[in-house]
Amino acid sequence: MDTKITVPEDAKGKGFSKISELIDLLIQSGRLMTVVPLLIAGVFNIAAVFCQLAFFPFFSNNTNVYFHCLLYFAPIAGATLFLSLPISEVLAAVLGLVLSLHANFMPLDYYEMGFKSPLVAVVFSCGFTLAIWYCTNKARSLREQKGWGGSSAVKREVPIVAACFIAVAVLYLIWSAAGQVLFFNSHEGFFGSLPSILAAASYWAGVLVSGAMWAVAAVVADILYERITAGKMHRTLHAVFQRWMLVAVAGAFIITNAVGYCSETARSIEQANESLNDQVDYLVDQVKMHVSRKDALRESENNIVLSKARSVANIIGDNTQILESQQNLERLRDDVALETITVCDETGTIVADTDGAGIGTFNFGDAQETKQYLDLVSGKSYIIEEPRYSVDVNGGYTNETRVFAGVPRVDEPGIVQISIDAQEYARALSAESLEGLLDGYAYGKDGVVMITEDDIVVTSNDPEMVGKPLGDVFMDGDRNPEAEQALLDALQSGQVEEMQDSETMGIVYLRCGQYGNHSVFVLIPSSDIFENRTASLLFNILSYLVVLGFVFIIATILLNHVAIKGFKRTNGGLARITGGDLDQRIDEHETEEFDELSSGINEMVGALKGWINEAERRNERDLATAKTIQESALPRTFPPFPEVEDFDIFASMNAAKEVGGDFYDFFLIDDHTLGFLIADVSGKGIPGALFMMAAKTEIENYLSTGMAPADAIASANKRLCANNDAGMFVTVWAATLDYATGELTYVNAGHNFPLLRHGSGGEWEWLKKKCGLFLGTFDVAKYRQETLTLEPGDELLLYTDGVNEAFNVDEEEYGNDRLEAFLAAHNDLHPKDLVESLRADVASWAEGAEQSDDITILTLEFGEAPEVAGTLTVPAMLDQFSRVTDLIHSELEKRLCPISVQNKIDIALEELFVNVCRYAYADQEEPGTCMVSYVYRANPSCIAIQLVDAGTPFDPVLREDPTKPSNIQETKIGGLGIMMTKRSVDDLSYIYENGHNVVTFTKRW
Repeated sequence: MDTKITVPEDAKGKGFSKISELIDLLIQSGRLMTVVPLLIAGVFNIAAVFCQLAFFPFFSNNTNVYFHCLLYFAPIAGATLFLSLPISEVLAAVLGLVLSLHANFMPLDYYEMGFKSPLVAVVFSCGFTLAIWYCTNKARSLREQKGWGGSSAVKREVPIVAACFIAVAVLYLIWSAAGQVLFFNSHEGFFGSLPSILAAASYWAGVLVSGAMWAVAAVVADILYERITAGKMHRTLHAVFQRWMLVAVAGAFIITNAVGYCSETARSIEQANESLNDQVDYLVDQVKMHVSRKDALRESENNIVLSKARSVANIIGDNTQILESQQNLERLRDDVALETITVCDETGTIVADTDGAGIGTFNFGDAQETKQYLDLVSGKSYIIEEPRYSVDVNGGYTNETRVFAGVPRVDEPGIVQISIDAQEYARALSAESLEGLLDGYAYGKDGVVMITEDDIVVTSNDPEMVGKPLGDVFMDGDRNPEAEQALLDALQSGQVEEMQDSETMGIVYLRCGQYGNHSVFVLIPSSDIFENRTASLLFNILSYLVVLGFVFIIATILLNHVAIKGFKRTNGGLARITGGDLDQRIDEHETEEFDELSSGINEMVGALKGWINEAERRNERDLATAKTIQESALPRTFPPFPEVEDFDIFASMNAAKEVGGDFYDFFLIDDHTLGFLIADVSGKGIPGALFMMAAKTEIENYLSTGMAPADAIASANKRLCANNDAGMFVTVWAATLDYATGELTYVNAGHNFPLLRHGSGGEWEWLKKKCGLFLGTFDVAKYRQETLTLEPGDELLLYTDGVNEAFNVDEEEYGNDRLEAFLAAHNDLHPKDLVESLRADVASWAEGAEQSDDITILTLEFGEAPEVAGTLTVPAMLDQFSRVTDLIHSELEKRLCPISVQNKIDIALEELFVNVCRYAYADQEEPGTCMVSYVYRANPSCIAIQLVDAGTPFDPVLREDPTKPSNIQETKIGGLGIMMTKRSVDDLSYIYENGHNVVTFTKRW
């Protein structure tokens, strides 16, 4: 039923008309079509620049990063579809200025720093916008010329999409060339550092992604423009208010996020500056401390060397004979732990030397390095030299570095010079060396720290930096001394500097500190500085979403409450009613019109509900009747022919719905022939049940006459085809069994292949003979029959596709392989147990999934007497024992059980039943129950009796038999009954399962 709700005239007079007219006027206004897109595009683009949404990175081989402006121009691409060129260019100029501001105060990467010049940024932005505007408008003109405006949506937008890709490709070529000249003239350009193939691939990937982004924006804007101008936009008051409220909330969300991004970026940079300053100050203090300690240590080491020199001079002064013996001089050298001792006269000529070189031939004034020692003759108190190469007698250098010290002779005017090993001297000073100061030093994730001495890196947390000149660290390409000096002067200014990372083309922030000829450099990349910015912004975004979402919801609720609450509630109630909730009531009584509308709807729904309830009750009655008829038509009594002991047969059918389409049947044709079949109807429910009844009747009628199975199936098929207007069909497997000889004759009319087990415990095989088509479709179909001979113990399994096509919750099929595996593991089960076990296995496999088809199973075992069973549940009270014995004796007498065997069964049954009555429920006030069941099977005759109770666990099997006492006084009470039970039966077993005691005993005769 279609219900149309109109605005009452009274409501129109209360302001609805004026509001609707105002909204229509605004929507249809051409000025609104120009101003609103301009404002939306401008706000979005400005915020997008500061939120970094305007830049999309492409990484090439992890060496270069170049950014393509995508989202920054995407809204312009849409806006230019219905904005004039001057307005678009003004918007582009504003956005260019915004980009320039962003590049100056918080650049994202090194390339963005190329837009620091407002002129470059404005020209760049306006040029892109002009290209987009030109291409998209040309595309729209082409579409109009070709008459594609009324074509399919895909064909209409093809020119727009193609124009966007062409514009992007051309603009990228121009951008690359302009970038080479304007922005990156000190480097190799966009692609100079990349292999040519990789550069080309990266370039065209950028073109494709950018073109796709622009195309999406342009297509969306074009469709929006067409819908607005054609008047296809929904113009209800509620929809218009929500639309513009959503625009306002989205704008506020973008602006607040842009502000939050900027403040978070500024805070991160400020913290980075503070951290850089702190790190530099700390490391400068460390350098000062090491340098001062090293100076003190050097002075101490020098004093030690001088003291050794003075000691040697004093020893020689006291004993000048040392100079006359080379051996004595060498002994003195070893005693004082020196490398060499050299003694000169007042002219500087060597008179004694531990190496025996230059004596009387070499004068200290002959070499520049030793000439200074002549000052010791003229009054200087000492001379000490830090490590240098030693000089040979010819004035040339040797490859040995030593520390030299000289003092005046004591005995006469002259010079005493000594030397020690330079490496030993260096080891003494290494305790205060700067070289290991930054080993393992970490600053952020990727920060680099360096300390230089005379512009050479002496230590760093990056081992690759150690030993490099500063020019190699901070300058790329050829060495330029002037540029290096200018850079070093800038770095040593004491301010935080922004520099390019040559590997990632990102930005590195650097701070330098100095102490003497030492400099400290601390570098941190922008990725470290802004590492936590994303998490902070995500939190802000969630907060903004909650707040703005709350504002949006409250504003919408207020609108609904003030303006259209009655209509909204009425329509909501109608929606629930049409959705099937017929208990829903419309209770709007604020005005007479709403009251009449509510009453009319409620009366209508009440009448409809009554009709539906009556139809459901009638349908339920029909289904229940059909199910009863169907179940009564299927054999349900087992064993069906207890007087026949030549075969055992069992079957079951579980419908997927109230009424199923599967069926089975079996009947005696004569005194030695059994007819049986299984079938699956194509339909379900009432139609399937009706067709099933017709098929069952026809097949049984023809088979019961003794007709050959092939002829019987062909005859039944003709009858079913004659009145089958619904087009249903049925698959059938039907057979006759001569149970006197074991001859089986069957027809498979399109049904699942059955399986045959050879002998008890034997292997199963498929009977894969097809004998014709399914029944009910082609009345001229031909059928043939197959014959085989069964041996005693052979068992036949028939089933419908509800077994092998059962699905679990993962949509996996049970399948023939799983069926084969089940039968292989259960090749000793008789028909009833086999049917129940297979049905349980299928149910376990499909647990949790809805049964999709009927499950029907029939099994027949040849040469095996049918299994007979019975069950009785009684209160666990002694006076109920007679009912139990009556149940068991009635079956034993039918089976001609000897009285002696019956007496032994009575002994065991009475002992076990009395135990349940007296002890199982001893801790309960009310007696529990005991279920007694039996199964009889012939050849040989045996009966298995089972007692089940929910009482205290007790295992009689584990109960030890009492020992024979030495005299009557030692006899213990208890245990004799269990012992008598064990001796009276052939098998006794016990299990405790699902909270129940289950005792089973078997007796044969």
